[in-house]
Amino acid sequence: GDLKAIEGDERLDMKATDEYPEGTPAWALPYEVLLERGRFDAICVTCGIVKPLRSKHCKHTGRCVARFDHFCPWIDNVVAENNRRQFVLLAVVQTTTTWFYAVLVGIHLNHHSCSDALAFTIGLPMMIHACLVATWGLALAQEHVNLAASNITTNEKMNQHRYSYMRREDGSKHNPFDKGVKANCLYFFGCRPQDDWRDLDINTKFILPGKKGACCPGHAHGGGEQKAAAAARGGGGGSGERVVDGQVVLESKRDDPDLESQQGLLLRDDERNEEDLGELGAGVGL
Repeated sequence: GDLKAIEGDERLDMKATDEYPEGTPAWALPYEVLLERGRFDAICVTCGIVKPLRSKHCKHTGRCVARFDHFCPWIDNVVAENNRRQFVLLAVVQTTTTWFYAVLVGIHLNHHSCSDALAFTIGLPMMIHACLVATWGLALAQEHVNLAASNITTNEKMNQHRYSYMRREDGSKHNPFDKGVKANCLYFFGCRPQDDWRDLDINTKFILPGKKGACCPGHAHGGGEQKAAAAARGGGGGSGERVVDGQVVLESKRDDPDLESQQGLLLRDDERNEEDLGELGAGVGL
């Protein structure tokens, strides 16, 4: 009976392996499979879902947002897939009108003599304030126009070192969504659909944040030979392995401090980076 049970478990494992091979992109796998494999970068434990490609959980709204860019205190809303065009248009219009306002104040001051203390007391601070706001608006508009022309979000630009799909297998930064300025702008303004991920040069292997080289459960970061050598020395080259009486024994993943720290690190990094986005937005008026 025990032998049949073991054979049944092996058949189930083989079926799961055949159905969801290691090369399958994370966003195409079920939540339970990703949770079992420790892919906390691809799931949202708060919402209990598989995060769609380019999405992020927003702590301000309490939900995952498609193509998350940043949370903007200026409009008290998330800037994401459905309102990025309107936000960039708002930034451009605000910059243009503020510069126009500053010019009008300057013309008004120019038509008054220096002896008109009231005009200068009120008008000069207004013109200085308008110039400062317009300068900030120009930088904001330029930044988001550049992001649109590169088909990348603020979140992806700031956290590119954390997202496997924004890096090559060797760990170097790579934007697979950049199809040239013309194509990117056509997509941004809704004149062409976004390419399917199967047609893009996207890395589907998991890379730890800040690490170089792809990682999968089949090998350690240092390679199979290094793992075997470490195991032969009795050190257990991979996480969750130790040597007992000359045999390599797999330990429970719950006892693996690297896996526990990885799960907590990804969650803390999400909160920390969202705070950084909020501070950056508050600093530039987002």
